[in-house]
Amino acid sequence: MQISIKKVLNITLALVLALLTAMLAYMVTQFYVKSTFETLGRANTERLQLVSQKADALVTGSEAVARLLYQDETILGTILSNTITPQNTAAVSANIDLLCTKYYSAFQQFDLTFDVVCFGENGFQYSSCGYSDNEFKQLSSYSWFTKQKAMGAVDYSVTNFVPFPKDEGKTYCYAIVRNIYQVRGSYAGSIIVFVKEDVFKSVYQNLMQENSTFYLLNEYSTVISSSDSSQTGTSPEAIRDYLFVRGKESYVTYKNDAGMESFCAKYTSPVTGWTMFEQIPLDDVMAPIRKSCYMIAAIAVILYLLSIFVLSIVSESISKPIRIICGEMESSISRQFTHLQIQTKISEIKSIGISYNHLCDEISKLLSDVRDAEKQVNDAKFNFLKAQINPHFLYNTLFSVKCTIAMNEPDHACEMLTLLISILQNSVSSNKSDTTLLEETIIIGQYVRLQNLRYDNKVHFKMDLPKELMDLTIPRFLIQPLVENVFLHAIPLTGDSIELLIRFRGDEKIITIEVCDTGIGFTQEDMERVFEQASGASFHIGLKNIQDRIKLLYGADFGLYAASDEHYHTIMVLRMPRQKGGDSIDSNISS
Repeated sequence: MQISIKKVLNITLALVLALLTAMLAYMVTQFYVKSTFETLGRANTERLQLVSQKADALVTGSEAVARLLYQDETILGTILSNTITPQNTAAVSANIDLLCTKYYSAFQQFDLTFDVVCFGENGFQYSSCGYSDNEFKQLSSYSWFTKQKAMGAVDYSVTNFVPFPKDEGKTYCYAIVRNIYQVRGSYAGSIIVFVKEDVFKSVYQNLMQENSTFYLLNEYSTVISSSDSSQTGTSPEAIRDYLFVRGKESYVTYKNDAGMESFCAKYTSPVTGWTMFEQIPLDDVMAPIRKSCYMIAAIAVILYLLSIFVLSIVSESISKPIRIICGEMESSISRQFTHLQIQTKISEIKSIGISYNHLCDEISKLLSDVRDAEKQVNDAKFNFLKAQINPHFLYNTLFSVKCTIAMNEPDHACEMLTLLISILQNSVSSNKSDTTLLEETIIIGQYVRLQNLRYDNKVHFKMDLPKELMDLTIPRFLIQPLVENVFLHAIPLTGDSIELLIRFRGDEKIITIEVCDTGIGFTQEDMERVFEQASGASFHIGLKNIQDRIKLLYGADFGLYAASDEHYHTIMVLRMPRQKGGDSIDSNISS
């Protein structure tokens, strides 16, 4: 009884649907978790916005206090006065105390508490926090203060300032500074309102979640206030993700340096530019939804494992005959596409075997046709290349011989003809498409001698061929066009001599041939332009023929490219696979 593969696939599809059910359960879980994060993120952002509004109220309130003190004529007149008396100082100090009490009451609804420091160049000093003369001097000598005074700043703020040296430890403050200047523009004094970091901390302490860490960051990501007091005044190590702090996202989850995963939310005030940043351990966030996630995941895993188990049984009934026929196909390929002998009850597998046997017959016929066609194409390309190279080279050489005879130098002409005959005997008369590197270097040496007779020995030629590479074979007519280009195009118009080096390098798989000269130079960009032009001068055809032959014979990983170094202006590099091994003795050939 034959089994239809269609029925097997129907059964498999039913099991795959079970697997998709498990995947859907997983997707539902992920969506549920994501929705929970989004809801929590919005809630935390709204809570941080409330904290930000209270912090903004503290900042604007302290700025209002500084502005009101600045607008008080008694304080302003005292600081601008050329002379002051102890009686005047006492009266003004009492007036400031009265104003501070009044402003305390006015801003009590914002929980704003502050300290005020006033001093002038005329010697006037006031401090609500008991500053001594030395502390006034220390305050006026701070770099931020002297810098702003030198710049002529009137109104500015300072974060993370420590104005209370009498307190134990560091008491960070936010300071509003109003500088006062004379009519002539000279500095007269300052009014400074300090708000302690504890005031900002009171804004968010009652709104923090359990186990969370809160940071109030200024526009430079420096902590103005934090639930972790050790972080105040620093750029905290726990906040590495400044892209998030300065980005548009309102919440994110990531792992900090301590390896703890956290849920982080932030809100940036449009008024002050300060950022409220809170980190909550991810375990605390996930606790309410962990049970339901585990339950969904458990159901999904059970369905998944059950589906895999059943699917493995069904797939075995399908895959086993397929594996058998695949093995028979591999064996058939190794036996030059012999016919398959398949024993199976599955009708579709039998049909595959019959179709494969028919395909083997067609492939065998096509391979025979392809081999014949490739041989004809390669012979045609080889003959076409010889037809391109030989007439061009022969024409130039015979023309030089003619000129030499006309100049009454028969010995010179005779030597050129002797070399030409030798080159033609070794190249044109042979129908071989490959040659050894040793044979090629002999012909190249003769060719360079012939060309030097034409060019008055302008080219100083060297060849570097290690002995272990001499027996390697390469296609013929690859190097000679490159050497000919040196004589035709690399020799400067001034007629100066140049150096020509042909060096051969190879490893177990690759051989490279470099034709180097110190002529006028030829770059890879020049070569790309040559390849883009399908027709043109003969030397263009020569380079393109070399590139096309190498890629046709060996593939796109091999070919011709141009380079240069500090000594040689042009290095034409041929890269091709190694076709034959040899001994490992180095030798240099030069001429």
